[in-house]
Amino acid sequence: MGLLPNYDQFNQCEHLINHFSALTILESALIWCGVAKEHIPNFIKDCRPKGDSGVASTIYQHPYISCVEPRCRVLNEAFENNLLKMGRDGGKGHYIKDIGHIAYPRRTIMIHDLKEYIQEHHPNDMPKTLFSSVEINKVQPISHENYLSLTAKLDALTVENERLQQSLMRAEQNNKEQKAKDERIAELERQLNERSTPADMELTGTSKKAVTKLLYALLLEHNYSIDGTTKGATNNTLENLTTRYNVPITRETIAKWLNEINTLHHDKNK
Repeated sequence: MGLLPNYDQFNQCEHLINHFSALTILESALIWCGVAKEHIPNFIKDCRPKGDSGVASTIYQHPYISCVEPRCRVLNEAFENNLLKMGRDGGKGHYIKDIGHIAYPRRTIMIHDLKEYIQEHHPNDMPKTLFSSVEINKVQPISHENYLSLTAKLDALTVENERLQQSLMRAEQNNKEQKAKDERIAELERQLNERSTPADMELTGTSKKAVTKLLYALLLEHNYSIDGTTKGATNNTLENLTTRYNVPITRETIAKWLNEINTLHHDKNK
């Protein structure tokens, strides 16, 4: 006895079966939830309608699959809104504007009509029980609503980007201005260091006052704090600047000049 032929190779006609296979609203909801077609009868046993008549008779609930009820509702609404074709008792599907009202218990949906509806109106909710991996991963044409949404997001991102660019430019400008101030102060310190008198000599009173006034004016011009302290933030800044530009001055020396500057500031603001 010869080997039996592999009949599966002759049964590649799912796409044709979909053109004349019809589902009830409950079956459509279950398969949309991800229930395989061959398992649908077992799941139907556990489903109960919300009511005995009208649309409630086609709105089912499953004790463990919560999405059955909302999908039943969506399918009925889609038919009423001319978005989904339905037939009567397994017949060819039509939009409600073409076929008119169909009694709720008699409403059926062709599989290819169900796929067309989901693909067009719910492209991000395409179950593997209805669609192949090729169909699911196929690039979907962008809808007008999605285009408007993406455009709005792009506009918002553009505005935010411009705001950040402006903030960055302001920060860079402030940094340049601060750097220029620091360089001018350091240059003054360098000049003072070069022209300073020997350690065993003292500045004349007039020279000392002139230097104090000059330092006072420069500190005010560049918004350095003159707060009565001699070894605070201003001292630290000046010490760091002189070190950075290789003309170091000790904190004690800076403190002496700050003391003179504080005295001048106090006298001017009595």
